Amino acid sequence: DCLDALRRAYDLSQTEAGAYELHIHRLLCQVWQAMAEHARELPRHDLTAGERTDQVRAKQMMVFLQTHFREKLTLDQVAGQLAKTSRKFLMNATTLKNVFKQVYGTTIAAHMRMHRLEQAAHLLLTSDQPVSQVAEACGLGDASYFGKLFRRKTGLSPTQYRRQQEAPSNPGEKA
Repeated sequence: DCLDALRRAYDLSQTEAGAYELHIHRLLCQVWQAMAEHARELPRHDLTAGERTDQVRAKQMMVFLQTHFREKLTLDQVAGQLAKTSRKFLMNATTLKNVFKQVYGTTIAAHMRMHRLEQAAHLLLTSDQPVSQVAEACGLGDASYFGKLFRRKTGLSPTQYRRQQEAPSNPGEKA
């Protein structure tokens, strides 16, 4: 499964088709997720108790954020929801930000933007929803803001991206 995803990512990197970076990122996230799930089963002897707790906290944050990516959440809301799951997740918004950045190497906001854009790219390709509905469904606000973010990441507007992906790869080929 991981090897297939890596092969597909490599193939995409060779074609450089429209917004291939988002597709590669999605595939690599799948690989990382599979590796993280496997790594959970392995004992970690090199981490202190505090570092292990931070790892668990960060994983819980990631699961919560990816489950609730459509919602506009404040850090205080995320911290409150995590605290409801267990007392060991009780932390303030500053600690939440710091733990996430320490474990994942990115900010919560940057991660959420990337995850939402990946979900939007997927919806653009798998549905015929208008761009405004895709933006709303992915928690990206109005279509104008979504369009700016999407163009910044892919170099294409959402509509151009959808059309480019629908076009046959071989000009002589009929759909």
